[in-house]
Amino acid sequence: MAKFSAHAISDTPHFSAGEWWSSGVVQRVDDSKTRENLPTQTELSQSENFYTGIENIMNELLRIREVAKDEGFLEPSGMVIQSAEKVLNKIHAIYPREYDIFPTPDGEISIETPIGIGSSLWCICKPSGQVIFMVYIQGEKQRRKDYDDLMAFPDEFVIKALNDLKARIN
Repeated sequence: MAKFSAHAISDTPHFSAGEWWSSGVVQRVDDSKTRENLPTQTELSQSENFYTGIENIMNELLRIREVAKDEGFLEPSGMVIQSAEKVLNKIHAIYPREYDIFPTPDGEISIETPIGIGSSLWCICKPSGQVIFMVYIQGEKQRRKDYDDLMAFPDEFVIKALNDLKARIN
């Protein structure tokens, strides 16, 4: 299954060797450089070229139906896309970072934190309108909460989970 990244900045890039993200475009770098020599998210976040805007995430979300169709999956409905948009806006406001977004075979949208280094977030927006939010912090039990609607999202559970994740990963 193809997945795509909302941003192309990470400690292990999601794009071809010999490329890296700068000023909104993929740049070619010397082919003799290895992935280990590419700038890390931490290094880029301290530079003026780092971009964590929600706009990139939303642009990827707009392409989700096309990606689902290309994969032969059931295309996410408008309601699923709206749920994912709301979730992404809310979690990005608490923890602005890269999020992977991809369709599932059942018309859902999956949202994950890439490169969790033993800790990660996973959220699934279902066609029923339900949203499942899970976080795993290395060394702790997985935490999960199901939401039948997003009126109270994010609640204390989500805020604490994102702050715990942020503290662990950063």
